[in-house]
Amino acid sequence: LCWNGGLYLGVGDKVLKREAGTGEFGLFYTLDNCRSYISSLFFSSDGAMWLGTNAGAAFRIADGDKRELASSAWVGGFYETSDGCVWVATRGDGAYCIDRDWNVTHFLHEDSPRSLISDQVRTFCEDNLGQLWVGTFNGLDRLDRNTGAFYHYVPDVNRSDAISHASVWAIRK
Repeated sequence: LCWNGGLYLGVGDKVLKREAGTGEFGLFYTLDNCRSYISSLFFSSDGAMWLGTNAGAAFRIADGDKRELASSAWVGGFYETSDGCVWVATRGDGAYCIDRDWNVTHFLHEDSPRSLISDQVRTFCEDNLGQLWVGTFNGLDRLDRNTGAFYHYVPDVNRSDAISHASVWAIRK
């Protein structure tokens, strides 16, 4: 991950940073008492470092303070929306939205046509209209953040404007 002029790597339970002067990687951070490994690494606009693990934990580390979000699934990635919310993608436990006051909203696939289409979330992207797009194992979702309803985009051979495959790995605007 490149951030603020540095190159950071998550290796095992450690974050390494490449030193500009020497080109060497040095220890930047270690997850204490960690029985898992870092599966995702992100820096939010407030300078906080976010770490996800394969054992279902997400950590926010800033100014010597460490906060933890416990999940039951691998944390695969993070994304920050324009309002400062950090979104957490998991492989089997849906998506989490964490605002700047650490209010957490958990989105899961439920028996409802407007719930998240899959609990295996891979990626997020906010478009220029402020809509959040969610890439999952079972298709692409668009979240109406005012109502909490998800609108699904799935493959359909009878529609030329449908996505071609259900598994969405990356979204960029």
